[in-house]
Amino acid sequence: MAVTAETVRATFDELRQALKHVIDPLLAQDDGGHYTVALLVAIGSEALSRLQGRTEDHIFVALMTKRGLTAEMARDVFKALRHGIAHTYDTKFIQAGRLKVELIVSWRLKTHLSVRREPPGLFLNVRTMWEDLRDVIEALKASLPPGGTLPDRWVKESIHQGHPHAVEGWRQWITTHESGD
Repeated sequence: MAVTAETVRATFDELRQALKHVIDPLLAQDDGGHYTVALLVAIGSEALSRLQGRTEDHIFVALMTKRGLTAEMARDVFKALRHGIAHTYDTKFIQAGRLKVELIVSWRLKTHLSVRREPPGLFLNVRTMWEDLRDVIEALKASLPPGGTLPDRWVKESIHQGHPHAVEGWRQWITTHESGD
């Protein structure tokens, strides 16, 4: 989904609706969407952070620190979860000195941020993660004023600079192929 709104509030509203309409039906299932929901929570929190002009992990870190992790540990979890699932559809391990911690995404059975001692692992409960992010979304919904100029970084990062050798190909494709309008 490309967010097409031109203000902070309108962009937030589009993002809020998109997350809700995808995550809620997934969580209504008996099982199965744990990595999908975990990734959506991670990238949803990233988008909300960037929309406010903050670092990509700002909201995710706040979600984890309110439950006891340090900010540094929360950043480790964000990177290992978000980049692991997005790029290899699996979480990355967190190497902390000699300790190698596995992130284990739980659908409903394990308590959020509980641990497995051997081998070392940290459970991330997707239902708890979504509840926490939904609380942040509701607080933003109540506090964001109408309008608002999108941060420069948001606008800049919404554009992927195409490969220079593809310019003519793109021009031809757009001008000669069937329109979906």
